[in-house]
Parts: sequence; C-alpha cells; structure tokens
Amino acid sequence: MKEIDYPDMRRANNGAHIQFMRMILERLEDEPEVMKNAVMRRAVEALKAAVDEESLYLGQSRKSLLTDDIKAVDKERDELLTGFRATVRGLRHMPDREMAHAAEELLLLLDNNKVARGMQLDRETGMIAKLISELERNHMEKVDRLNMGLYVTALKVANERLNGLLLERSESRMWRKPKAMQLARVQTDAAFRQVARVANAMAVLEDEAVVAPFIDFVNELIRRYRQQVFPRRRKAKMPEE
Repeated sequence: MKEIDYPDMRRANNGAHIQFMRMILERLEDEPEVMKNAVMRRAVEALKAAVDEESLYLGQSRKSLLTDDIKAVDKERDELLTGFRATVRGLRHMPDREMAHAAEELLLLLDNNKVARGMQLDRETGMIAKLISELERNHMEKVDRLNMGLYVTALKVANERLNGLLLERSESRMWRKPKAMQLARVQTDAAFRQVARVANAMAVLEDEAVVAPFIDFVNELIRRYRQQVFPRRRKAKMPEE
C-alpha cells in the first residue's frame, strides 16, 4: 500500500519550505481525479490559505501590497507641487502689481523650502506638510489673490494620503517578525499533513491507482529535499578514551 512519508519540514529554510508547499499545490492542480474527493478539496483549500499567509511573512519575495499605491500618490503629489510652482512662477509677470508681488513672495517661500522630486519619501512628506502649514498660517491671502487655493488643498490631501500609506506600510513591516513566520510555517505544515493523511486514506479506502501518482510525486520530492535541501545531521563525536 502506498502512503506519503512525513518529512520534518522544520529543517528547511524559509524559501525552500514555501517552495515545497507550492510544488505540492501545483501538482494537485494536475490531479483532477484526486481533487474529486470532497475531503481532499477542503484540505487543499486550507493548504492554499496557509501558504498565502506564510507568503506575507517571506520578506525577500514579498512586494508590499501598498507599494503601487504609494508610487501613484507620490507621482500625483509631485505633479501638483510642480504645477503649483510653475503657475506661481508664471504669475510673477502679471500686469497686476499686487498679484505679481504675491507670486514673488510665494515663489520665495517655495525656494526656501527646497522640496525636490526624488527625495526620500518620509523627508519629502514632512517638508511638504511644513510648507502647507506655513501657507495656511501666513500666506493664504496671497494664495487667494492668485486663485491658487485648489492647488494647496489638493496638495494637502495628496500629502496626507501618502503619509497614511507610509505609516501603514511601516506597521505592516513591523508585524513581519520571525515569530510570526514560525507560526505561519507551523500552520502550513499542519495543513500539508492533512493533505497527506487524506491521500493516504484514499489509497486505502478508494482506488489506490487514482492517488498513487500523487503519492509517488510527494515521496520523490521529500526524498530530494532530504538529500539536497535539508542540512545534514552531524554525527556525535565518540568520547575519547
């Protein structure tokens, strides 16, 4: 009777561990007859969920889900700041002296803050927040004279959105700790053992020929991991006489 052996997956490093589980899931996608079993389907769904959870803690391969949002909002914010600066610079040449003077003073404020595209995100966010605060406290009369209030409001909203996303990303990274990874691995191992138990039971209670190719694949994968992936155990030294 064929049955799946149970490997000690604690001996695999994080990358090898999750790769093993993914190969099991990929193989099951090619086993439609095995997947007709309702108990196996539930076990496989549990394994998929566990692997997805483990993937969240695999920092080397995980692209933050927030990265694309951060890039998009950063681009929007930079374009608003560039547009604000360019418009103010252009308004210096207005024939209306009060408008031209207001534009000169706002441009001086922008130049003194020296906010530049491509700066480190947290630093740029802090500098823009300071700029907006100064505009709101001391320069709104000039902003209103130039009809630039919508620019300031949009820039403030974009900057606050980006600040929130950066905080969220920092908090998510704090949770990706070794203990969380260890717990995720334990849950994945338990889910794999359930898949193996169901496969072994199918070999006894149903047609062994249906599940045999899957069992053979898993055992061959385990054999390869034991030979090539798991660190070799050192033999204990004999005490000297």
